[in-house]
Amino acid sequence: MNIEKLLTDKDLCRVLGISRVSSWRLRRKGALRFLKLEKGIRYTPEHVKAFIASRESEPSQQPIT
Repeated sequence: MNIEKLLTDKDLCRVLGISRVSSWRLRRKGALRFLKLEKGIRYTPEHVKAFIASRESEPSQQPIT
């Protein structure tokens, strides 16, 4: 894992086009893996790709708001 490529919560929200509340809900539901570090929540590119792939395979789910 390249630590320079970790995404912040703000980065994640910008990439996925979601709000910070939505990112919190995704973490709470376990739908989006994350790392909890001293400086806060971080996401690996692999976590984000896996989340996107899981959403693509489940088209009947309601969007997260």
